[in-house]
Amino acid sequence: LTTSQWVRPDTDKQQIIVGKFSSGAGGWELQTRGGVNLRKLQFTTYPATNNGYTTADAIFAGKWYHVASVYDGTKATNPERLKIYVNGVSQPITFNGT
Repeated sequence: LTTSQWVRPDTDKQQIIVGKFSSGAGGWELQTRGGVNLRKLQFTTYPATNNGYTTADAIFAGKWYHVASVYDGTKATNPERLKIYVNGVSQPITFNGT
């Protein structure tokens, strides 16, 4: 699964950027994180609730960014499964779950 979008957050609050959900079947989402991590991007899969998020602040309110995510659930390890890019630059990711 590959997503590619232009993003201009208008607030530092948690926001879903793109995602797909199906009742009972799960789904995925790319979002800005909440709490103290408002400027980090997070990719989550459901129902397993596995996620990876950018280690450093990645986006800021009021600026345009090209954000892409690549997820391949067939890969063996988290760093192989998920990549997040901001303006073409691969971001370091912290993982929760497997």
